[in-house]
Amino acid sequence: MPSDLGGSPPDDPHQETLTWLIVEFSRIGARRAGLSYVQGIGCGYRPDRDTATKVDIYARANVPVYLVADRRHDEVLLYRHPVDGKYSDPLRFERGRSVPVPDSVGVALDLAVDTLLDGDD
Repeated sequence: MPSDLGGSPPDDPHQETLTWLIVEFSRIGARRAGLSYVQGIGCGYRPDRDTATKVDIYARANVPVYLVADRRHDEVLLYRHPVDGKYSDPLRFERGRSVPVPDSVGVALDLAVDTLLDGDD
């Protein structure tokens, strides 16, 4: 991994979670609904990048939903509906709960926080 990226390299739970997300979105027909997705793997988790820099960049790009599996704090953050290039404070989800994919995505799906944090067990 290039040293200028910082952070830790992706680990097994990170890779398993991303693969699980693709399977779940495929299962409910996300492609047929006109959605596309890109598996964002490579930098690992960096709090300053994932919950500050990326949040700002994605909001300015009007990305409707940004989901962060924050294993350091054992929670999932859901940023949604940017207005004027900014997201409001994220919704926070703890273990044992599910994150409902926002209606703006165009599919109905609940994502288990435990699986998002730990990978597909």
